[in-house]
Amino acid sequence: AGAVLRGAAVSVFAANGDRVIDAIAAGGWLLAHLPPGRYRVVVDDGERRDERLVWLTGNASRTLRFAW
Repeated sequence: AGAVLRGAAVSVFAANGDRVIDAIAAGGWLLAHLPPGRYRVVVDDGERRDERLVWLTGNASRTLRFAW
């Protein structure tokens, strides 16, 4: 319906499995500054869960969109 998902739990894990971010996307957005590397991003709203792999290189920015 195009509604913004608020209150979703967002976890970011480094390639070695360490959790580097554990936050709530209260406003529908979560901005993070991470060093280059490989990460797994997990979003869970209590009913649904989705995850993505992302590779960050240099100073390039990346946008991940999760929609249900």
